[in-house]
Amino acid sequence: TTNFGASGLGSTVSLSNAAGDKLTMVATTDKGPYDVAVAPTGTPNAGTAYVSNRAGSSVTPITPNGQGEEEVSVGNEPGDIAIVPARLPRAGSVLVTDSGSATLSIISATGTVQTVSVGKDPTIVAIAAPGTPNAGRIYVGHTGNPGDPADTLDVLNLSGAIIGHIPVGHGPVAIAIAPPGTPAAGTIYVANE
Repeated sequence: TTNFGASGLGSTVSLSNAAGDKLTMVATTDKGPYDVAVAPTGTPNAGTAYVSNRAGSSVTPITPNGQGEEEVSVGNEPGDIAIVPARLPRAGSVLVTDSGSATLSIISATGTVQTVSVGKDPTIVAIAAPGTPNAGRIYVGHTGNPGDPADTLDVLNLSGAIIGHIPVGHGPVAIAIAPPGTPAAGTIYVANE
């Protein structure tokens, strides 16, 4: 849970116990926490949570024991976060949309940042899991690219190169990819405004 102060720019994240019935800790972040994702089992940083800080243009790693680590600087107005799962190259890398700078920040498990230019106002990001036909493909939704129709998904490989575009409905706001073992494995679902 992100917490907001009187100014609307909070700087903490609440952690609860596994049962979800008790607040166990409040971790400090940079200004304006927006989204959070936890590195999955099998990645070098498993259990570490990553919080995008919209007003601080940073990402705060929070260790499994609740300790906030040094913020990692990313593009302007970071938002949605996804983490590269185990069994893929770059496992544990953190993917962060930066709507204010039209970029995707890719933070390696060791903290190195790669910045990739994507379409205007990137708002959503997801990565296809191992065992799907599109495993390792990164999908970034945004409201338009110069020369491209508005409202598309940029398709990137794990090196950060854009390899395609998929038109979607107006104003993509959420994305999910069907997991392996399901009848529609790899199918991309996008919610639009």
